[in-house]
Amino acid sequence: MTKRLSPRLKPAELESICLDIEQWDLLEQVADHPSAWPELQDWIDHALSVGPDLAGEPPEPPAGWKRGDNKRPPKYLKTTKPQALAEPAAAPPPAAEPSDIKQTGEPDSPIREIAAVPASSASDPETDGTEDDAFDEIPRRTLNGWTRTLLAPVLILAVLFAGGGTAIAVHMIQSDRQQAVAEQARKDDEARRSLANATKRANMLLGKVKKSPVSDDRKVKRSRETLSASMTDTTKDDEDKADGIAKATDSLNTIWTAVMRSKASEVGASLSDLIATADGLKKAPDTDARTEMLELADEWRDSPVTAANLTTAIEAERRLTQLCDEVGKAKAKADDEARKKTTTEAGNDEQEASAPSQSSPSQSYSYSPPQSYSSAPSTSPSQSGGSAPSWSVSPDKTAGGFTGLPGSDGSL
Repeated sequence: MTKRLSPRLKPAELESICLDIEQWDLLEQVADHPSAWPELQDWIDHALSVGPDLAGEPPEPPAGWKRGDNKRPPKYLKTTKPQALAEPAAAPPPAAEPSDIKQTGEPDSPIREIAAVPASSASDPETDGTEDDAFDEIPRRTLNGWTRTLLAPVLILAVLFAGGGTAIAVHMIQSDRQQAVAEQARKDDEARRSLANATKRANMLLGKVKKSPVSDDRKVKRSRETLSASMTDTTKDDEDKADGIAKATDSLNTIWTAVMRSKASEVGASLSDLIATADGLKKAPDTDARTEMLELADEWRDSPVTAANLTTAIEAERRLTQLCDEVGKAKAKADDEARKKTTTEAGNDEQEASAPSQSSPSQSYSYSPPQSYSSAPSTSPSQSGGSAPSWSVSPDKTAGGFTGLPGSDGSL
C-alpha cells in the first residue's frame, strides 16, 4: 500500500524525497504537496514523462518558500473512491395464491378455516355432517396453516442465499483481478527502479573509465562500447534491460581493473629504473633540473604505484624521463669539457718542461791566448802532435758575468 506524505513536510524535505530513488513513487504526491514550489512541480511533470533518471537534478527550494505557498490545484491526487459492489436484488414476495378459504373470528386472527362444504358435495355419500366429519377437517386446517406460514420465509432465505453466493463469487473474482493488477504494478515499479539503479551505476563507471589513463586500451574500449549499446537497447523491457546493463557493467569493471593493475606494474618498474638513473647523475652540474630530478626521484623512491595514483605516477614517469635526459646531457658535456681541459693542461706542462732547452741555446766561446801573453816556449803543431788548446766556457751565472779566463770557475 502506498504511503501518504505528511502535509507538514518542509520544502527541503520534498527535495530530499526527489533525490532518493527509493521514493520516486511518491513524486505525484510531492507535486500536489502544500510545500511544493512551481519549479519543482515542473520538474516532476517532466520526470514523470521521461523518467526521473533522465530528468536531471531536482531544483532547490527558493529562498523564503514555506509550507502552504503552493497555490496550484492538485493534479495527481486521486479523489474518486471505488464503487461499492451492487447488492443483489431481493426476491419479490410470493404472490398470494387464490384460495376459497376465509378468515373467521377477528380480522387479525391467524387462524384460518376451510369454507363449509355442503354435505351433499362430500366424497362419501354416507357423510351426514356429524361431529366426526368436523373432526376430520381440523388436521387439514392446522397443516395448511403451518405450511403457508413456513413456506414464505424458506423461499426468501433460499433467494437470499442464492444472491449472496453470486455476490461473494463476483467479489472474489474482482479481488483476484485487483490483486493481479497490483502485483503487476509492483513488478513494473521494481523493474523501473532496477533499471534506474543499473543505469546510474553504469554511468558512474563509464565516467571513471573515461578519465583513467587506460581509456584507449583496446579491451577496455570494446567493453565500453558493449555497455553503451546495452544502455540504448529499446527491444527489451525494463527488467531484461536492467539485467543486460548490470552484466555489461560488471564485465567492464573486471576488464578495466585488470588493465589498470597491469599498467600500474609497468609504470612502477619504469620509475624504479629512472630513480636508479637519477642516483647515477648526482655528480652532474648543479642546476635547477638536477635539483628537481633528485627531489622527484626521492618522492617516488618508496611509493608503490597503484590504480589510485596511476595517473600521477604516469606524469611523474614522463617528467623524470625528461629531467634525466637533460641532466645526463649536461653531465656528458661537463665531462667532455673537463677531459679537454685536462688534456690542454697536460700539454702545457710538457711544453713548459721543455721550454729552457728550446728557447735558450747554450753559448760556446773559443779562446786563444795571445802569443805575447804566453811565456811558455811555443810549440809547433808538428812538435806537440796536436792543435792549439781551446776552451768552451759557459757564462758564469752565479758570479754575475763572464770573465773569459780559464779556471775562473775554480776548475783549475
